Amino acid sequence: MSAFLKLFGAALLAACAASLLRGKNGSFAAGVSVLAAILIFSGVADCVSEIVSFIRDLSENTAAASYVPVLMKAVGFAWLTEICVGICRSAGEERVASAVEIAGRCEILALALPYVRELVDVALGMLK
Repeated sequence: MSAFLKLFGAALLAACAASLLRGKNGSFAAGVSVLAAILIFSGVADCVSEIVSFIRDLSENTAAASYVPVLMKAVGFAWLTEICVGICRSAGEERVASAVEIAGRCEILALALPYVRELVDVALGMLK
């Protein structure tokens, strides 16, 4: 918990620094934001690693083992998309951020399509 509070404090400091710098040097402020995001993500990497390990262990002992890698990829895409969108928005690039959001959603949908097809086939098979 105290590690989270440290990250939270660092994030607030970085946000204040970027906000102050944005008026004087916008590109430097964007760099501060990117650096802060990288540092914060590296600070929670252990936590993410534990979660991934738990999900892998869980998936090996269940019938849903084939779905877990796809779920993990989708979560990864969602997180990376959110980080990229935040960076674009803090740099003032709203249109680029919107395009990244759409691309992330399309990628997650593309990951899910084989399973959606499988569900539709099962549903159609039940109706026949």
